[in-house]
Amino acid sequence: MKKIYFLAIIAVMITVGCQQKDQIESVDLNATNDAITQILDEYLDAWNAKDIDVLTEMVSDDGLFCGSDPSEILDKSGLKKMFVQLFSDTTTNYNYNIDLRTIKVAENGKSAIAIEHIIMSGWSPKIQMRQTYQIVKTNNKWKIDYIGWGFLTKNENVEKLNKALE
Repeated sequence: MKKIYFLAIIAVMITVGCQQKDQIESVDLNATNDAITQILDEYLDAWNAKDIDVLTEMVSDDGLFCGSDPSEILDKSGLKKMFVQLFSDTTTNYNYNIDLRTIKVAENGKSAIAIEHIIMSGWSPKIQMRQTYQIVKTNNKWKIDYIGWGFLTKNENVEKLNKALE
């Protein structure tokens, strides 16, 4: 009986020991960060050039896009309509500059979250905005899968804004 247990234990050890280990893919996070930076720069250039075709090509077909207004929860088609509406407005300059950009790349190198603090001086020169992106790599191609825009204010200005909105 002891021999059977001993043989069973040896068989389990051999089986477990002979299983192939998962290969851990080495990811160059700096190169991935550089690729994300390039994508965000391309997005900025396309936005400021009002190039709707490039902007819509850069985003995922099934992405989620949230404008600065609470009602603006958009799919790709809605995002394109928003681009058309914004860029056809010749009275307001929606170009922006980036004050701050932060990128956090996932450990597997297949996605990243990025934030940018921006000013659209022609639209809201006194209230900074934050653009938040999720960028994913599918089939060796990067796509923007999420964009969220929101206004930023310093905590000490919240009370002033609340009073101004009364």
